Amino acid sequence: MYKIMLKTSVSAMAVAVVFATLPAFGETAKQTIDIKAPDEVLLDTIVITGAAETDQTGSYTSDAVTVAGKLSTKRIDVPQSVSVLTRQQIEDQQLRTVDQALARIPGVTMISNSAAQSQYYIRGFSPESMVDGAPALGGLNGYQQLDMVLYDRLEVLKGPAGLLMGQGSPSGVVNFVKKRPRDTFGTSILTSYGSWNNKRLELDVTGPIDAEKRLRARAIFAGTNRDFYFDHAHDEKWIGAGLVEFDLTPQTMISFSATYQHDDGPSFSGLPAYAATGQFINVPRSTNPYPQWAYSRWQTQEYSGAIEHHFDNTWTAKISYTRRLQDEEFKDAYPNSGINASGDAPYSRRWNDWKYDRQSLDAFVQGPIEFLGKEHDVLLGANYASWISEGKRVTYSSVTGNIFRPDQTVPEPFGDFTSGTRSEQDQWGVYGQTKINVFDPLFIMLGGRLSYFNSESRSVLPSIPTDWSQGAQAKGEFTPYAAAILRLTHNINAYVSYSDIFAPQTQKKADGSNLAPRIGSQYEVGLKGEFLDGRLQASAAAFYIEDNNRSYQDIDHPGYFLNAGKAESKGFELEISGEIMPGWQGMAGYTYNHTELVKATSGQGTPISNWLPEHSFKLWQQYRPQHANFDKFTFGMGVVAYSETSDNAAKPVRFQDPYALVDLQVGYDFSESVKGTFSVNNLFDKTYRTRVGGTNTYNTYGDPRNFQVSLKKTF
Repeated sequence: MYKIMLKTSVSAMAVAVVFATLPAFGETAKQTIDIKAPDEVLLDTIVITGAAETDQTGSYTSDAVTVAGKLSTKRIDVPQSVSVLTRQQIEDQQLRTVDQALARIPGVTMISNSAAQSQYYIRGFSPESMVDGAPALGGLNGYQQLDMVLYDRLEVLKGPAGLLMGQGSPSGVVNFVKKRPRDTFGTSILTSYGSWNNKRLELDVTGPIDAEKRLRARAIFAGTNRDFYFDHAHDEKWIGAGLVEFDLTPQTMISFSATYQHDDGPSFSGLPAYAATGQFINVPRSTNPYPQWAYSRWQTQEYSGAIEHHFDNTWTAKISYTRRLQDEEFKDAYPNSGINASGDAPYSRRWNDWKYDRQSLDAFVQGPIEFLGKEHDVLLGANYASWISEGKRVTYSSVTGNIFRPDQTVPEPFGDFTSGTRSEQDQWGVYGQTKINVFDPLFIMLGGRLSYFNSESRSVLPSIPTDWSQGAQAKGEFTPYAAAILRLTHNINAYVSYSDIFAPQTQKKADGSNLAPRIGSQYEVGLKGEFLDGRLQASAAAFYIEDNNRSYQDIDHPGYFLNAGKAESKGFELEISGEIMPGWQGMAGYTYNHTELVKATSGQGTPISNWLPEHSFKLWQQYRPQHANFDKFTFGMGVVAYSETSDNAAKPVRFQDPYALVDLQVGYDFSESVKGTFSVNNLFDKTYRTRVGGTNTYNTYGDPRNFQVSLKKTF
């Protein structure tokens, strides 16, 4: 947070104050403006507060977030669990990918799919995503994400977010908040080198274009060239982005951004298991069972634009649009069953080329109203989102290969695509929420959304084209929201909330109609506090989630289903982040999460997923000594710990025992503008798996001990 003192003169006829340099909404600001008239009459002090861009604060916490609403809201006033990974945390922990970043956030579990993309879980379910507060359909799990150099911070709201998102799972939502152009010039260059020839270069330039600072721009570039801990694998990835903001008037701003990312990497999906026993194979972590001709190539384009206006009555209106285009091409071979004692297995070979198109449009107005002598907050909005995927593929004949000699035993196949599919999803809805000041320490929040969802699919060339086939639908689905916040003290709040979300289903009932949507409902109670003028945030929460209306086989009508299934997720979370004392910043979080299929056709009484640990702990601490002889040093330490997971709850064969990873880091300031860092990850070289998969793939080792040296120069 920062404070700016401005003085100007006023006449007896009028007062004109132009906030040309005020930050647009979304930046942290506290500005105190003393206005004096020529006759030395001191007017009242005006205090303006907002949400901050964390890349300018150097903080490990943000006292305000946008993921829970549209305008910035103080975290203690959000009646759900929220975690924030700030720009300072990203830089200190040297988090380059979304995989690395989300794996460090309390309550989030990252499950690896390949070298390029992963799956993520919160409270037992897959989360949704937002880009600068605008909801998006799909595109988080199983799709490559943009490099972390683009983002100022990640905000994670835990639990159902149906009010703003529409359809989805009851896990939560990750809001990707991009960096913004600044009104002062700044440049940073970072270069790093690490284990497995991991080379990286980052460049970030920002500043005003005109003298009045009405036009501001930012250019970002990052390139990575690296090998992996597993043999014969190489990756080249780069990203470039341009961001522009322009103040049409002191109260109206437009913004644009364009991003392109290219990634040319290996095809790697972990190790198979033994066919006879299903147990893990005992091989070095460097073993790569995939031939070198196999590859995975991603190209991502993202374009966004927004216009926002701040009215004189303190209301705000904003319209934003985002479009992400992705091309995914992969040609690979993988064991389609377990291996024998000598490492032989039948290999499936395939070639796929997919194109994804994701668009979102969001518009809202938000501001205060006076009623019964008190001020209340009102939000009204509407949004639209679409998701299109179209792909061509071919599956070649299987061959018998050996995981220790894949290049000699699994030849590359050739031949044209033989089939094609296209699917489309569309969603639109209207939403509203009000925060009612019942009396000074008590606030009530009520909200709701009306949603419409439709999905269709068809075969396209080179398949024989077919008519559209109707998929999941929802018409006029209502999503309620309710919460109460009680201010116990000026800096500690207690809250209780109810939130839900729906997910359309495609299974048929005996009468031929689709099943009703699944409804994920969460009840949460908690405490939140902020200390040291907001520089330290702490929270504790307990939650219970019901996933109702899940598909359940209709015994009386084989082949059809009922809305009779149910799953539960329950647990609690503790988190603290920010400045603990001068020179010492940190984040620590513990999560307990128990999931269970309460009623299901199969697996009743077992966890929703065996991949997910019940206990997890995340820690990162950074300390700069306050003594003059040592204040150029920084010392960092991180811990990530999980309880056990397995392949199957009923008869587990493959186990991942509990494990903890420890990271250490030392930094040194060569000057005010040059800083070097040396990091060691997985200090004790713990052998662990980031996923316990099937007998064919996904039994994936985590990174062995590795190091990284970086040097950053700022101008």
